[in-house]
Amino acid sequence: GGYHTCALSNSGKTYCWGDAGNGQLGDNQTTARLMPVLTLYGASAESPVTTLDGAGSFGGAASWNFYNLKFGDGVGATTSTATGAGDIIIENVLTTSTNQTLSASSKTYTLLGSATPFVNGGVFTASTSLVNYAGSTANVTAAVFNDLTLGGTGTYTMPATTITLRGNLMITTGSTVTKGAGTVVFSKGGGATQTWTDNAASKQDLGTVQVSANAGNTTLNLVSSVKLTNLILDSAQTLSANGANTMTVTGNWTNNGGTFGPSTGTVEFSGSGTQTLAGSSAFYNFQATTAAARTINFTAGSTQSVLTGGSATFTGASGQNLTLASTAPGTAWNFQADNNISAQTIAYVSVSDSNAGPFGTYTEMIASDGTSTDGGNNLNWNFGKTSEGFLTYF
Repeated sequence: GGYHTCALSNSGKTYCWGDAGNGQLGDNQTTARLMPVLTLYGASAESPVTTLDGAGSFGGAASWNFYNLKFGDGVGATTSTATGAGDIIIENVLTTSTNQTLSASSKTYTLLGSATPFVNGGVFTASTSLVNYAGSTANVTAAVFNDLTLGGTGTYTMPATTITLRGNLMITTGSTVTKGAGTVVFSKGGGATQTWTDNAASKQDLGTVQVSANAGNTTLNLVSSVKLTNLILDSAQTLSANGANTMTVTGNWTNNGGTFGPSTGTVEFSGSGTQTLAGSSAFYNFQATTAAARTINFTAGSTQSVLTGGSATFTGASGQNLTLASTAPGTAWNFQADNNISAQTIAYVSVSDSNAGPFGTYTEMIASDGTSTDGGNNLNWNFGKTSEGFLTYF
């Protein structure tokens, strides 16, 4: 630095001296040192690993850079607590060893390594920290994070097990996300709100997303359009489209008694296989489309509604019908579109067991262009002319 110096000894230990006003000497003091003081242990030119072992604090007002940073030696249960406002930047791997707790405090941890730049063998206490994956290609670790940013220009692979977010998720412009087999759980809890932002030009499929409680209820607000495979909205939790954002859902939608706030947004069901909508939800723009024959199942007895000013779209393709069916054949699923929706588009669908009525209370669903099929047991659907004439179901 401009007013301090650090060096490695022949034994691989780190010594610093000079100005310490911002804690930059790494000895957890702000007292200037005229003579070298031993600070962080374990660094060497051949294998640059800085190891912090034992209970104590680390950090300062200025940012600290490491190649490899390791907390603990795996023996004894101790806690390292971050202090100061300076960021922590790790060029390769950040490791928490067995029995070691890293209390991250409010710092930003920027991970520049590839492969798996965060190895969490101990306990990572996220507090109000931000972890930023910024390397070219990396595997995201299954852990409990506060704020998480996938912020480089590479590919970030989500884990095969649960990853929990207590804060905000940011996917930056140049990032590519590969979904994992695990679930991404948003659970800030305490009646608080967290956000999900995807600034990539092509929205990145996050896989299975769940909104859950954590010592109180959670509200998840979208800040942009997003993409996911499956949604699980737990009881009493809230998911808000938060404006005219689009949610693209390629798998199942499960509302277990939570609240989906559609705002003026769009939910687009566009999977390549069978999709299931479980539980009841209100939508603004509801879109279900396909280019290849497939089925959307609606839980028997559930109600999907489209609010005033919104729209309803169900479209397949020639010879490739979109089938709309009940999970219990013969038992109705309800689709209630307000009489003042702005538009409906229905073509190349096969519908059965759908109650869109009563007529007059909700808008009639018009499937009368000759491309769609009445599968039976439908109310308030108009399939137009048949061999017997014109039929409208009430």
